[in-house]
Amino acid sequence: MTFCFALALAGNISEFFSSPNRKNFHFDYPLVGKAFAMVIAMCLIIPILVYIFFCVFGINLTTKNVVGVFAVYSYSNIFFIAACLLCLIPINRVMWLGFLVFGVISILFLNLNYQRYIKEIPLTRKNFVFLFVTGFQVLAILLYKMLFF
Repeated sequence: MTFCFALALAGNISEFFSSPNRKNFHFDYPLVGKAFAMVIAMCLIIPILVYIFFCVFGINLTTKNVVGVFAVYSYSNIFFIAACLLCLIPINRVMWLGFLVFGVISILFLNLNYQRYIKEIPLTRKNFVFLFVTGFQVLAILLYKMLFF
């Protein structure tokens, strides 16, 4: 939930700093709901798709492991809080750089932690899992940046 507030707050502050007429600036309250909806949806939909992807590749997950898949994905979003802090600097290149750097860290975190679930499958299938997880994180990076900053 901290990430949702950080996303909405940083988005509004960034908009304030980049707006030419700061006296008429109004806080965008619907951005808070939008951030909550998007982060919660991403934290539910992507782990479900990862779980389905694991099942398709024959990776048997226990209930404990399924919860682990959800938890690891949720924790991977913590790196985007730092990206939100960098987005307070109203320079578009700095914002993109922040999301790029912390997005790569998030991708590495996910792939490193999902490694324990896919250790028994062949290397070619592991590469598909890594590409699948990386692709969804890149989608999340683009959505966070484009919708909030």
